Amino acid sequence: MLGFPSHPGKHQEVQEVMVRSAYRQDNSVIIQWDSETANILGFRVVYRLFGDKSFKQGPPLEASEREFKIKNVPAQVSVMIVSCM
Repeated sequence: MLGFPSHPGKHQEVQEVMVRSAYRQDNSVIIQWDSETANILGFRVVYRLFGDKSFKQGPPLEASEREFKIKNVPAQVSVMIVSCM
């Protein structure tokens, strides 16, 4: 999951996203997180289904959003969620 800082030109070590939970519901995986950063512009979830060779990106999310649903995940497939900046 990516957090977009409000100053894109400045590099800073970021600990602004904490995954609270990730769980399966029917054929979806739901990811919920918190952020203690007040000036964040938004989020983007990056994930990979085990067995796939490439990562997928979710759409840009608003700064107020704290949940993302990966749809159509087969029951026997695991998901790796990437949290980075």
